[in-house]
Amino acid sequence: MNCLREVRKAFRLGQFSNQTMESASIVTMTHNRAYVLGDTLEAMLSLDYPPGYEVIVVNDGSTDNTREVLARFKGRIRVIDQERRGPCAARNTGIRAARHPFVIVMDDDCIPAREWLRDLMAGFDAPDVGVVSAFDVYGGTSTAFRREALEKTGLYDEEYFYYREDTDLVFRIMDAGYRAKKVR
Repeated sequence: MNCLREVRKAFRLGQFSNQTMESASIVTMTHNRAYVLGDTLEAMLSLDYPPGYEVIVVNDGSTDNTREVLARFKGRIRVIDQERRGPCAARNTGIRAARHPFVIVMDDDCIPAREWLRDLMAGFDAPDVGVVSAFDVYGGTSTAFRREALEKTGLYDEEYFYYREDTDLVFRIMDAGYRAKKVR
């Protein structure tokens, strides 16, 4: 894909600042997906990306062996346990805990390629870009948000619990004057 090739070329030429590259928080919510969570976290911790990004997992009331899987990653990820409140509430918990100005939402059963985060963050090439997604321009898994845009428009609407909550959030961000982009 020409666009992806150009993004990689721009990184090699240093056209994107390290500040943007090193300022990402990946938020993953999980509920009873221990069988795939370990593989997802291994991939997230092996990304071709400069040090400084963080991985936050919100355990949304899992009753399987999710806690044992998460214990294997102690010291390498941040874990937040909460009672079962649903995907929107769990993502909001993770976003509120995020330390960086860019927050990425990634599902617990999606295993990213090594260059995933680098390619995703390259989409923030202008201050008016509020959302960048590798899934769909209207959000979903593998979607990054500029924290500033989230602060202006709010987080996920927890009334949705699940389904179309991503589209709602992206529309609100676009209504606030930000652009949404799809990469890859």
